[in-house]
Amino acid sequence: MDYNVFQNNKILKSVNENLKWELYNLLDIFEDDTKNARKIKKEQYLEEGEYLIIDQGQSEIAGYTNDKDGIYKQEYPFLIFGDHTRSIKYIDAPIFIGADGVKLLKPKLDIKRFNVRYVYYFLQNVKLPSNGYSRHFKYLKQVVIALPILEQQNKIVKVLDKAQELIDKRKAQIEALDELVKSRFIEMFGNVNTNSKNWDLVSMYKLIDVVGGYAFKSTDFVEEGIPVLKIGNINAGYFKSTNLMFWKRDNRLNKYLIKPGDLVISLTGTVGKNDYGNVCIMGNDYNEYYLNQRNAKLEILSNNSLNKYYLTYILKVPEIKKRLTGISRGVRQANIANKDILNLEVPIPPINLQNQFADFVQQVDKLKLQIQESLKELEDNFNSLMQRAFKGELFN
Repeated sequence: MDYNVFQNNKILKSVNENLKWELYNLLDIFEDDTKNARKIKKEQYLEEGEYLIIDQGQSEIAGYTNDKDGIYKQEYPFLIFGDHTRSIKYIDAPIFIGADGVKLLKPKLDIKRFNVRYVYYFLQNVKLPSNGYSRHFKYLKQVVIALPILEQQNKIVKVLDKAQELIDKRKAQIEALDELVKSRFIEMFGNVNTNSKNWDLVSMYKLIDVVGGYAFKSTDFVEEGIPVLKIGNINAGYFKSTNLMFWKRDNRLNKYLIKPGDLVISLTGTVGKNDYGNVCIMGNDYNEYYLNQRNAKLEILSNNSLNKYYLTYILKVPEIKKRLTGISRGVRQANIANKDILNLEVPIPPINLQNQFADFVQQVDKLKLQIQESLKELEDNFNSLMQRAFKGELFN
């Protein structure tokens, strides 16, 4: 057996020798059947349709099409791997695939010998090396799969499916709360893109200042200190501590300090993608942050005519956001300039209505926080179950 350097080979050898689990390289039991699946370009995706399109993104379903010509059908489940994103998806329906970075893997062995969903969970538990947006299938091909007898595979899948079901319910609750806020926004302010309620149109330079970030040198980051906000930390619309870096306190950089409650926006992304121009109200995970370049702080002027929650949600409206990203500069790397934000004209309702909306958002956020904490516990439990399952400790 050829082992790799990114799996725990001691565990693989242990379950093989002590529990008699069979070991296979991934391509011993799956084959790359991507060539037999029709690829659909992203610009051809529909929001609704008869047939699914699965791509390498994080969403389970990327889009739809009504064109059935060339649909990929199998009588058994198969896997989709994101060559750039390393995402793994379990599919048991006819599909089309996205045009970029998708690998379709169908079972090679007799389907009665292993449960495809077991392998799906097993692969989720493997930490493939990350090469950024390079291709990763070369690593996936090296993965060694440990297979217990089919009966035990099925028992493991049943336990993990139940744990995943609870996680999915919590995520659905969070999505429902997000939709509730969006509905409330429309109910109170109408269609802000067309200004259906005829609010006053005001240029942003009359309402805010834009403060850019500082060009911190990655070679000077430290283990402890003040966290530095990069695009990846705010681009989801909320603070994420992923790959967080720190900087020693420096009073000369006070201009770039961000406090909980401050509003920040990402300025740089990829041309044609929705990966920039995203706003985030900072939470209290830390007492303060430094703002890195390619992000900006939106400082509301003290004229009592704009609420930060209203500003946040109006900048999340797709048509309003497109006014910023649609004029961004660059060939491959897209950039929003400060003047693009300041020249943006938006409808401004009376401040009392904005404040009412802000109160509603904050009440929903309290409930959302409780659900997120519950979700974190469920995800931790799920990860623990996976660790135990693939060490052979779940039922032995």
